[in-house]
Amino acid sequence: MRYVTFLIVFGPLLLPAAGNAYESASLNKLLDKDQCGQCNLAGAILNGKNLSAAKLAGANLFAADLENANLTKADLDGSNLIGADLQGANLSGADLHGAKLTGTILTDANLTGANLRQASLNEAIFQGARFCHTVMSDGTTRNNGCP
Repeated sequence: MRYVTFLIVFGPLLLPAAGNAYESASLNKLLDKDQCGQCNLAGAILNGKNLSAAKLAGANLFAADLENANLTKADLDGSNLIGADLQGANLSGADLHGAKLTGTILTDANLTGANLRQASLNEAIFQGARFCHTVMSDGTTRNNGCP
């Protein structure tokens, strides 16, 4: 009976994870051409990668590992970064307008000049993150961290 209760309560949360594996063709497209808008890169391991100015608008980066990645001036408009690890990532000048950042780890990330307007930031972790001329989800500018 406990097992049935567990499935009823938590089953819907487990099902979406099954379809979230990234597609190798999408990963190759990103690494070869620095663009992969609308691509499925869920769970991709991209830690330390140079993705500066990458075009990733609308991409699914659910639970992707982007720790210490260089995403300077990257276009992440409307992308799904729920549960992604962006610890230590450089997102200076990145466009995260409308991005889903719920539960995203942004510890020690550089968000200087980033656009987070209309992004969902619920439960995102910003400990030690740098904000300087950063446009927040509500349209206000945050400047704690400017030199």
